[in-house]
Amino acid sequence: MNDTVALSSSDLRKRLRVDPNAVTINSQGFSFREIFARLPSGVIADDLKEPEIWKNVQLSNKALRKFDRVIVVSFDESWLAEAYVENADSEMALLAKPRIVSFSERTEKLFSDGTYSVRWTGAGYDVIRLRDEAKMTDTFANSPLAERALANLYPRRV
Repeated sequence: MNDTVALSSSDLRKRLRVDPNAVTINSQGFSFREIFARLPSGVIADDLKEPEIWKNVQLSNKALRKFDRVIVVSFDESWLAEAYVENADSEMALLAKPRIVSFSERTEKLFSDGTYSVRWTGAGYDVIRLRDEAKMTDTFANSPLAERALANLYPRRV
């Protein structure tokens, strides 16, 4: 049974893909481009060795090309990787030896009142209900705005 669980988690890892909406072309020169990409939740640094994680990007108008410089940021922003595209086609992009840079642990403690919690989404902050992880608000640019939205979830006294 443990083999089945390991196999299914391995299959799950293979399904992780970079979202083209999380990829930005920072600059485009005559020879190469600089690309910035945010990884989805669950992707680890070792997954950058898998060229297939870029499949959805390669099918978009932001497809990586040989010699592009890519900066990839983890979902929780605990690390980033700098790499160059070694090879690319319509279904994959191979990064040449990504250099991993680790950041210090997040110093910002996000607010939680036991019922709701402010959460980092990779692109901003939202509020979730803790008992079922339901998203309760839109995404906000900073945590104080999300905290204000959390407070507005409770009825006001008259």
